[in-house]
Amino acid sequence: MNYLMAASFMDWLSSSGSDTVVQGLVSILVMAILYGMRKMGIEKKAMEAIEEGMEHAQEEFVVWKKRSSEDGKLSKKERAEARDLALKHAKSIATGAAGKLLASWAKEKIGARIQRILNKKGKKSGSNPSPSPASGGESS
Repeated sequence: MNYLMAASFMDWLSSSGSDTVVQGLVSILVMAILYGMRKMGIEKKAMEAIEEGMEHAQEEFVVWKKRSSEDGKLSKKERAEARDLALKHAKSIATGAAGKLLASWAKEKIGARIQRILNKKGKKSGSNPSPSPASGGESS
């Protein structure tokens, strides 16, 4: 809430009766809850786009690169390429507010979110996930 809105709200509070004040506060609370729910839904859609981008990169790049390498692992450069491919795909499929939110996130924030997804997948499979290039990890 910006300063002018806060000042207008305070003026309204001082000139209103107590019943009106309670109704106004309840209205503001409901609006805040609805805004939070909306924002969470938008962020969820952006995260879903990142996950789909990661799956796309896995299918289109990671599997092929691992098979073609001598040790079956990706180099740091290849992990960066996979991350960039995932991000490019995520941005291409995210639409509306989720696309704008995804576009506004810094590369480090997206890297941290990708790492969180990898960590969750590693826990589910019982393996130790590879650090993402965005987190500065060196192993595959």
